[in-house]
Amino acid sequence: NASPIVVASESAFRTLARRLFNTLTDRLGFAKSWIDQFLSPYLQKLS
Repeated sequence: NASPIVVASESAFRTLARRLFNTLTDRLGFAKSWIDQFLSPYLQKLS
């Protein structure tokens, strides 16, 4: 079951997305090199 998330602005959404992504990827330590290699360009666009 998913709950809606309401954010005040695009900036707040980007911050939330970055935090959630970092939280999830910290749990996937084994995948860090894969994430860095393949997702890095997309993550830079969120900054």
